[in-house]
Amino acid sequence: MTKRKWLGEPVVPHEAYAQMLLMRKEAARALGVGVRTFDKIVDAGVLKPVRLRPGGRRYYRSADVAKLAEKGCEDGHRKSRK
Repeated sequence: MTKRKWLGEPVVPHEAYAQMLLMRKEAARALGVGVRTFDKIVDAGVLKPVRLRPGGRRYYRSADVAKLAEKGCEDGHRKSRK
């Protein structure tokens, strides 16, 4: 079996998407849910992550997060604000 060697070029230019992508905690905060609940939302396929490099960190499109925040999270997964 041959190993694939990564050439080092990102799949998507990082600079172009830096302002449009959110990390996991930022996306969870924008939705008003906890990180674990956010992971459940992702596992359910509601949000799909973007990877800039194979095997790299997962990011989430701010437009997708905004749409979900506008629509509201199903199952009442909002954090209570006191």
